[in-house]
Amino acid sequence: MNHNPYQAPVEDQPVPSGVAGIGGIHSYVDQSSRAGVLGILLIVAMVAGVIAFISNYLQLDLLGRARSGLVGFEEADANDARQGLIAIVEIVLYIITVVVFGMFLHRANNNARALAPHQYMEFTPGWMVGWFFVPFANLWKPYQAVKETWAVSQSVVPGVVGLWWATWIASNIAGQIALRAGDDTIPGLLSATKAAMFSDVVGIVSAVGALLMVRGLHAVQQQHHQLGHEVPPA
Repeated sequence: MNHNPYQAPVEDQPVPSGVAGIGGIHSYVDQSSRAGVLGILLIVAMVAGVIAFISNYLQLDLLGRARSGLVGFEEADANDARQGLIAIVEIVLYIITVVVFGMFLHRANNNARALAPHQYMEFTPGWMVGWFFVPFANLWKPYQAVKETWAVSQSVVPGVVGLWWATWIASNIAGQIALRAGDDTIPGLLSATKAAMFSDVVGIVSAVGALLMVRGLHAVQQQHHQLGHEVPPA
């Protein structure tokens, strides 16, 4: 057997950062930066929700005056332009937030596997994100995936996970109602605007729930990781 005299002893060789467990090797990655960016995006989403609510309230007032013929074309066009701009900003913000949120959950699942390498997990990192896009199953599967990831990271799953999921479902339902409410008549537009205002409020609450969940999950994983790497007293 060949022996390299310049090779370091086995005990001095670097140890891979990953830990072998069910499904392969998983490394713990600090998500402080990503969680921070996601937190900022969610706070911006709350602010955007407040702005959208105010804008819808102004539209509600305009529609009320329009029934009496007290609204000119210029004011109506200005209202439409404002509403359209806010809608575009919210859509772009939503897409960016969804992407970062998915990246956070994907890594959180990997981190849970690194923290508890010998514990079985039903949901893979990919499906933790993928279930959000499967009709019907997305009503409960993502919640189960987040709950499992939290349970592996910390045995006790707090109520904030359920709060986040309840507000998420409520926000999606409210959004669908707002999209389908009303028609092109003034009474129809009044109904649609009221539905949109309700959706704005639920969306703000949902963003708060998501922020609490993200910060909580990141905190428990960081704590678990730090405790596992403490140097024992001499």
